[in-house]
Amino acid sequence: MKWITAHVFVIAALLGFPLHAQAQEAPKPTPPSSSSASSETTADMQSLIKALSGKWSLEVKFESDKPASNSATKHGEEVWRATSGDLTFLQEEHLPIAGEDLVLFGIIWQDSKTKDFHGMECNNHNPHVCDVKGSLTDISIQWDGKAFVINEQEPSPGGGRRLWRESILDITATSFTQTGDACNLDGSACKRLLTIHATRTAPAQEAQKNEPVSSVASAR
Repeated sequence: MKWITAHVFVIAALLGFPLHAQAQEAPKPTPPSSSSASSETTADMQSLIKALSGKWSLEVKFESDKPASNSATKHGEEVWRATSGDLTFLQEEHLPIAGEDLVLFGIIWQDSKTKDFHGMECNNHNPHVCDVKGSLTDISIQWDGKAFVINEQEPSPGGGRRLWRESILDITATSFTQTGDACNLDGSACKRLLTIHATRTAPAQEAQKNEPVSSVASAR
């Protein structure tokens, strides 16, 4: 009804129809302050933001299937930052993958009713850019205050489906370790495919400035 009433007043004004002399302008709603919005986020969301916010330098080690070969180590960068009111938590990442730069954007949020974490990934290797459907059906996220784990169902290179598991562990004020494992759908028989050692290069306050992540450093 509020939308209909507003449209009636706008149309009448545009057509030059006089409005009732006693009609008064409806008071403008006051947007919620950042502090009030923050109070609605849970302690879990706030602790996750506190743990990972900032700019990070990444040392990425890709594990090889061939025992005789050396695992490839490359370098990348990422930024974690919260949006206004801690409503969502954003990740921007550049990683060298198979001779190309993987540009990844992730968004994390928490359902205000169920308190479950949810997420969506966008990257430049996805023809649709963002996996909207997958964010609803294929991704589950856990945060226990120490480890941040993302489980995502995805197509397997050999056909069928598999579980991709990313875990951020050993989080300190200056570093964390991130692992990537390919598993059976039930979470069994996991195989380590990559390990990332991250070093914080700028604090959370710098990450909040919305500066883009710089180009990925070349392999050393």
